[in-house]
Amino acid sequence: MSRNVYKMGTVGRLTGLSPALLRAWERRYSFLTPQRGPGRQRLYTDEDLAVLRRVRQLTDEGRSIGEVAALGRRALLAAARPPAPAPELVQAGASLLPSDAQRVMDAQNDAVVAAGRDGLIVYANRAARELLGWRPDELIGQPLTVLMPSRMKAAHRVGLERYFTTRVPRLIGRTVRVPAVTRSGQEIEVDLSLGIQDDMVVASLRALRDPVGVEGTRSLAAAVKATTLLAARLQPDQVLGSVVDSLVADFDAALARIWVLDAANHQLLLRASAGLSRQTTGSSRARIDLRTYPYKVGIVARSGQPFVRNGLLGDPHFDQAWVTRERVASAAVLPLTCAGVLVGVIASFFRQPISDETLDILGALASVVGASLPPQGQSASRHT
Repeated sequence: MSRNVYKMGTVGRLTGLSPALLRAWERRYSFLTPQRGPGRQRLYTDEDLAVLRRVRQLTDEGRSIGEVAALGRRALLAAARPPAPAPELVQAGASLLPSDAQRVMDAQNDAVVAAGRDGLIVYANRAARELLGWRPDELIGQPLTVLMPSRMKAAHRVGLERYFTTRVPRLIGRTVRVPAVTRSGQEIEVDLSLGIQDDMVVASLRALRDPVGVEGTRSLAAAVKATTLLAARLQPDQVLGSVVDSLVADFDAALARIWVLDAANHQLLLRASAGLSRQTTGSSRARIDLRTYPYKVGIVARSGQPFVRNGLLGDPHFDQAWVTRERVASAAVLPLTCAGVLVGVIASFFRQPISDETLDILGALASVVGASLPPQGQSASRHT
């Protein structure tokens, strides 16, 4: 028995149905029989809400109210309840998303939902429950459209099919503000960023609790890009190159570099570089002695602690002639870890101060790189 009851005005806001329409349906059809409160006001249960959402969905799809009402309350309620995910759908999610991609998505603060080409959800992270009210296991097997208002579902299906037919993106890689529907049927405004890799659709959603500026939308896009890189099952060098290129092209880094740990020889090897220099093996910092290198890359690798600074003038750890000549204003040097074990270091230099949102971007990308580089035996440094 449902313990929640809602007044007509609340039901109208949650379902988008007017009070006049609700009264008319109550008079004409048997699927809706609200309780009465002490003042004779109508009181609706959670089951009533589920039935009304299903009726709204079917009428929005073009079926007449008479035809829908003829299905009966029991059938409408059964269709409104999400079925348990089929084992083959759970297995499909595991095969489409590598475990390292799921680990990165599980750690994200933004809600992340992934679906196959057929539009059925194969993965949702824990943050999706906080934002949308659905447990991850409840969403698996549901169509992505369960998270959309009825008025947007047809356009979504057309857009998805158009993309997979033409491979020409319209919303992919952009962050847009859209309404989303929670498990209770309430519409909320979210910032949405979409990524697609092969036959995988990855959606990241952020609630509009505070005004979101350009940095906020870029960090959301970075999280999606990070996830789709892992979902693509790229080789490590491809991931490293994609990450440094993205930091320069998408997030205005002047220089981005990644060193990978050679644990057997106690060295960091420069494997990817973009921006002011693309040199790796020919760079003066192509090989860094993990034990003795006195500058920030070595210090971060040994300590496992990230370094972030706005204002590099006068800092002896950085070449001051280079800082002045290239107008470098800030730096972030982060350890790369996999399962708590050091696997490398990522360094990014910017001509503008590093904001909190930029740090979120760097953190998401560092998680991707770390996940793509498995530890090299027992000699690697462990950080907890």
